[in-house]
Amino acid sequence: MGAGLVNELSDSANELDRRVTAAVERGWVALELGRAAIAEREARAALALSSQHVEARLLLADALLSQKRGDEAIVVVEEAFALAPDTSAVHLVACAVFCETFALDRAFAAAKAFAQLEPDSSMAHSLFAEVAHRGGDFRAAAEHARRALAIDPDDVRSLELFGLAQLDLDPRQAEAAFLRQLSIDPNASLALNNLGVALERQGRLWEAAKLFESAVRRDPTNELARNNTRLTLRRWSGPAAGLGLGAAIAGSKGLVAAAVPGLAKAFSEASPKWLGVGLALVALVGLGVWGFVRGRRAFRLRKLEREDPALYRMFVMLERDAVEGRATG
Repeated sequence: MGAGLVNELSDSANELDRRVTAAVERGWVALELGRAAIAEREARAALALSSQHVEARLLLADALLSQKRGDEAIVVVEEAFALAPDTSAVHLVACAVFCETFALDRAFAAAKAFAQLEPDSSMAHSLFAEVAHRGGDFRAAAEHARRALAIDPDDVRSLELFGLAQLDLDPRQAEAAFLRQLSIDPNASLALNNLGVALERQGRLWEAAKLFESAVRRDPTNELARNNTRLTLRRWSGPAAGLGLGAAIAGSKGLVAAAVPGLAKAFSEASPKWLGVGLALVALVGLGVWGFVRGRRAFRLRKLEREDPALYRMFVMLERDAVEGRATG
């Protein structure tokens, strides 16, 4: 074979490699920007040029997973594993795919395989934390995340997993983790929402509502933060303004009966001597409770409107949307 032909074939192969690499790089950028469909297109273009390209398959699996097409992602990641069973990146993506599809035994196996290949990596502990979190073992998740953070204190995903695990165990530690995460990535809408949950668990409803509002403003599609804004402000302002008079009276019955022995007797035995008086008093107390609840809620909502008009408008909008959703749902 002549030298000229060899050089020509070599140039052709190099050009093909460049095109595949460029497609894969464009795909990862698209995925980072939330454009999963574009990432999928680039991955398929790369595989059309080089069907054995492992990274292109991992990109495709990740793109499919981002589009909630978990079954397809499993098939692709299994193909990648068949091509490169000793590649840590394959086990990394496989763990993510199996966690997302709740194939937790397979996710644990992938995490274990990754740890065997990279035993000193913070990512190994982070993967175990991910699997434990998905399985509801929050203490194990917190411990694995803690080990990952001992190796890499700026590992954002491990900070998030540690915070999520601590929400029910120690909300103050969860708060510290999410604050650390936000110091690294200030624009993380999900971290803002999670920090709000940590504060809500500590009874700091007003601060939590402000964080939920910030999360919605940074990402209007964050439905979790939208619901949390509405529900937290409802708790902060008091029971719903639409509390019925009947509910208020029913709620006051036990209070009055416990406080006045005669009424307790009337309600338990329906004594004719006391029944009329008892019902009248319960109605009066119920009216008082109902009026107090409505008055306190109205006062707090006026305060919200005065002190934070933007948050008040968002609350009114979310409440309206919720009512319309119930009406049409």
